[in-house]
Amino acid sequence: MAAEVVSVAAISPSLSKLAYEITIGDALASDAAAIALIGANTFTATFGYSIPASDLANFLTSTYSAEAVEAEILESQKTNISTFVAREGTGAVLGFVQLARGLSDPCLRGGASSHAELRKLYVDTAAHGRGIGSKLIAVVESRAKAEGFRQLWLTVYEENVKAQRLYQRLGYVKTSALSNFYQIQRSRMLPTDSAGHLSGSLNEPIPWVEETATRFGYDPLEEDEIRLLELEPSLSPQDPIRCSLIHANRSENHQYDILSCDWHNTSNNAQVPISLNGKTFDAPSEIWVALQRVRLEDRSRLLWTDAICINQEFDEHGHTADNPEKNLQASRLQDTYRGATSLLVWLGGAEDNSHLIFEHLERCRAHTHLNWCHYRGETEEAFRHFCKRSWFYRPFSAAELSLSKKAAILCGRHESEWRDLMKCSSFLSDADYYHPLEGPDGRSHLHHLRDISRGRRVQLRNVFLWIRHCRADDPRDKIFGILMLDTGIQFGVPIDYKQDVVQIFRNFTRKIIESSQNLEALHWLGPQKHIEGLPSWVPDYSITNPIGTLPRVYAQSATYSVHYPFKLLLGFGFRNDNTLVVRGQFIAAIGSLADGLEAKDISRPGSEKFKYVLGKWENLIVDMKTSFPQPITDAFCDTLVGEDEADLLIKDDHLPYVRKTRPPSSRWSEEFNIWYGRYGTGVLREVTNQEQQRKLGERENRLLNRYSRRMETTCYGRRLFVSSGDSIGLAPPRAREGDCIAFLPGGRYPFVLRERENGTYDLIGDCFLYDLDVFELFQGAEAKEIRLV
Repeated sequence: MAAEVVSVAAISPSLSKLAYEITIGDALASDAAAIALIGANTFTATFGYSIPASDLANFLTSTYSAEAVEAEILESQKTNISTFVAREGTGAVLGFVQLARGLSDPCLRGGASSHAELRKLYVDTAAHGRGIGSKLIAVVESRAKAEGFRQLWLTVYEENVKAQRLYQRLGYVKTSALSNFYQIQRSRMLPTDSAGHLSGSLNEPIPWVEETATRFGYDPLEEDEIRLLELEPSLSPQDPIRCSLIHANRSENHQYDILSCDWHNTSNNAQVPISLNGKTFDAPSEIWVALQRVRLEDRSRLLWTDAICINQEFDEHGHTADNPEKNLQASRLQDTYRGATSLLVWLGGAEDNSHLIFEHLERCRAHTHLNWCHYRGETEEAFRHFCKRSWFYRPFSAAELSLSKKAAILCGRHESEWRDLMKCSSFLSDADYYHPLEGPDGRSHLHHLRDISRGRRVQLRNVFLWIRHCRADDPRDKIFGILMLDTGIQFGVPIDYKQDVVQIFRNFTRKIIESSQNLEALHWLGPQKHIEGLPSWVPDYSITNPIGTLPRVYAQSATYSVHYPFKLLLGFGFRNDNTLVVRGQFIAAIGSLADGLEAKDISRPGSEKFKYVLGKWENLIVDMKTSFPQPITDAFCDTLVGEDEADLLIKDDHLPYVRKTRPPSSRWSEEFNIWYGRYGTGVLREVTNQEQQRKLGERENRLLNRYSRRMETTCYGRRLFVSSGDSIGLAPPRAREGDCIAFLPGGRYPFVLRERENGTYDLIGDCFLYDLDVFELFQGAEAKEIRLV
């Protein structure tokens, strides 16, 4: 094996510019005495206290005498055990490690031919803290992989916590506990390719990490200080990451960049040690790769990244702990982002042909055309995958883009300005944007992100159109991400992790209602709730990809009369924080309820589950004797897609307001007939056979898909009901027979309420009610006070 040379910086800050040349190579017979000395000293220091003196002496003589070690080196081809040593520039041996073949263990699958053992990793105590152990491991992994082994295993002493921590950081997982000598067995799958970290795989062996003898600890910040990270330059990506953490005065002008990546949401939760102020800091693996990506060759780079510059502490639930310093820094995030020179967004390694996107952008920049060519073919498919990158689904991403002077998107070795990325993609309509089974369309998700991150005032509704698809380990982060955007609302809600989730959600909702004078926010996230303890009128902002959101909640095309009751009636207010008092009218009660249509793959259109639920819905209404303004099939058709266009308009502007007459048949009737022919159960009308379905032309299939998508986005997460007023509608999944249906001015749809014994009400969720005349509800009738708790 050719010797491998690596430069290891000294730990002492005063010697940080010096370097020692370390070579890793095969052990020679002349190294035997040095190996024996290191082995004997290390073994005695680690295990000697637990072994009788006579047994220890016998073991050292048989295993770590110079003669025994020399014989092992010379007979390596017979024993299949290779020894590697780390030498200093002077030739002194600083440590050694062995790779053993032909051995296996019952806990490992595949037999000895697929496994190799890493054994006897010993480093001279005087050389600890110089990354030698990590480098020796990397050489063994590289040799084992080159020889075709798929897995590397080792045993480590149960009480050797430092060694266990090192192996865990490098990807070794516990496979068994051995009774002899209280050892723990660990193993690691070796990678199947040799690409570097910038290829995107974080399961590959780290080329070289540095662990010093001392763990890094944060010094407290003064009131007017900010931490900045100085990343030292390097000519080689193989060099360890070395940084300094600087306390800087916030009032001074510092030229720093924001380094942003989704380090919370990686499948690999391993941490990688970096050198921080000459000490060991365990950085999230994604941050390690991002720092390697942005490191310069000729000069240091000043950065701010929350994973390091904020002292991260988490509670037992993985949420941000009550950390006074973090609260202080979090409250100043807007100033931190505004003060930066630029934003560097690390999306991860190149994958799914992402290079095609950046190559396409380069070609577009080379031309002088005003309009850039759209992504097509393989590039368009690559962009679809690209839009699913987790960074775009972080609740703070919009604020970072909005508050930064400029932003660069980094993906593998490619780079593009954020504003260029979206020039080659078309914007889909809201109707095509989000499907409860398929999730959001990533292209439109990115367009929404672009629109709310332009650095200008945005409507809160548009923010929720994007952030409802964002994921957050700590649900409070969704609110805090919104608070940093300019929505024109003075929330008065501090970014403070001392507040619990319920308190923050409640105060946030109250400010929205008081500011907007309406209840629109109660529709934005559908009727689901996961967090316990929320007042019934407070949405659960932790919901990701909500289902059951009714059509007009986000639709841009709905047309309303100017007399539609958009605003809350006078007299609304809050009592004791937890009670919302509003005025409205009760319409009816829920009479009968059918099963709900769950947003699961087993309930896809055409499945047995879908047919079962649809059959229940059809049977619920087929015997209704009520006189609808349209045939029962048309009423059913409109209900499934939440069609109420006529209910929003009036004939003229003269009192009393008279609602526009509903047409004699549904405007969706042609689409519904084709859809029912394929998916209906035959209760309401005849269905088509498979031969007829195969003969559908292009136009018919287009109409089928149009109705299907609208029906699915409306009905999944809902239950069909018949009201006591002989109407039909779609209720939230938690609705019960006997629940009240009320229209509250300020809302877009009626709400299902459940009365308590004390006369207050729980808000169960919004609902769709067919043929609802909102204008007639308030003609000469006094609105009733309703207390929601």
